[in-house]
Amino acid sequence: MSLRTAIVCTLLASSAGASGAPVNKSTMPDTVAGKRATALITAFNTGDEEAIRNFEINHRAASMSRRRPLDDRVARWMNYHTEWGKLEVRNVLSSGENDILVVVEPKRAGGWVHLAFELEAEPPHRLSGIRIEGPVDPKSSAAGNKRLDDDLRARVVNRIAEELIQGYVFEDVALAMAEDIRNRLATGEYDAIDYSYQFAQRLTKDLRAICHDKHLRVDQRIPVTRRGERASRGSRLAPRPQNNYGFVKVEILPGNVGYIKFNQFEGASEARPTAAAAMAFVANTDALIFDLTENGGGSPNMINFLCGYLFDERVHINTFQNRAFGIVSHTYSEEDVPGKHYGQDKPVYVLTSGYTFSGAEEFSYDLKHLGRATIVGETTGGGAHTVGFQTLNKYFTLKIPQGRAVNPITKTNWEGVGVIPHVEVPSDQAKEKAHQLAIKAVKGAGKTGAGD
Repeated sequence: MSLRTAIVCTLLASSAGASGAPVNKSTMPDTVAGKRATALITAFNTGDEEAIRNFEINHRAASMSRRRPLDDRVARWMNYHTEWGKLEVRNVLSSGENDILVVVEPKRAGGWVHLAFELEAEPPHRLSGIRIEGPVDPKSSAAGNKRLDDDLRARVVNRIAEELIQGYVFEDVALAMAEDIRNRLATGEYDAIDYSYQFAQRLTKDLRAICHDKHLRVDQRIPVTRRGERASRGSRLAPRPQNNYGFVKVEILPGNVGYIKFNQFEGASEARPTAAAAMAFVANTDALIFDLTENGGGSPNMINFLCGYLFDERVHINTFQNRAFGIVSHTYSEEDVPGKHYGQDKPVYVLTSGYTFSGAEEFSYDLKHLGRATIVGETTGGGAHTVGFQTLNKYFTLKIPQGRAVNPITKTNWEGVGVIPHVEVPSDQAKEKAHQLAIKAVKGAGKTGAGD
């Protein structure tokens, strides 16, 4: 996990809108949010797996526990610690009733990092999300939490309203959202929000209350070093060779069942040799499992490439309608993929969780309705819209859903409802369950490898 790219561990739920005061000091406030943040940094700095596990057990909300298995969360923090070393608190940029924005300096990496903690509104106020962004330029970090005035709030609200009306995927919903935030501005609901971090959270909350679209988000614009890029769950990241383009594990399970775990659908051409190598490794297996339980999405390019191995001929995968640009485009499985095709007859299983999102959902949904894969695990996150990114001004950005997927078979998509698995089990049991199903299917087909 490189510091070069901002990693969003958990997409933050929007705050209740309380305006947190700027702190700009390295001492944690004596609040519930401050204590939760201190607990994480203390556990993290020990580098001890058991200490981090205890933090996750004692401080995380139940909703987070359902989305990502405990062992996965612990492993993620340990990976961060290996790269970063200890964290030193440099600034507490803002602190509200249920949120806190902290700037830390990792001792083994250049630049600083923003840690944004979001707590549940109801007691005992456990952590519902921790967002990690950076590397942040130390000289301009504090400036990132801009003090607002009436004019800036009005300009931001009106610019967002205009962008929504022009480009949000559903025009009627866009008009409703624009009217809502303009009315809130006019009646003074935003007057008490003084800083950009809280304003971005509040606007996101108000907009999502109408559209219920997890892809839509207003962000505080973070000044980052030239080495870093910002990213988010489901966004199109720059090519990541140091992360093996998202591919983390390929193996042959007992019974000659292939297993590929990857956490990102990288669309750049540089990623294709890695994907092809993974498919070559499992080419002679009798069944195949794709593990998407930690996959937050990515590009349809990789979806089309991988689907090319799973069908014997070109197949219509999806259709995308983009309202912002008035474009309708169709995607197909690729015919000319390197190496041996897996073919369309051998059993395929896709593992999902509540974290599985966006492009990872498309892959699951497409294969499910094409009858090419059995989905095993949990219902996915429910994000089917394609997005664009708008810089509103020096202090805010807008992630805006501009298009929607339309499956050629169902004539709809998974927006808001997720991909419902064929076999529903907790995500941490999905691999074992799919393996059992695969062995049974292989034995039923009379394959000799099933007895290995």
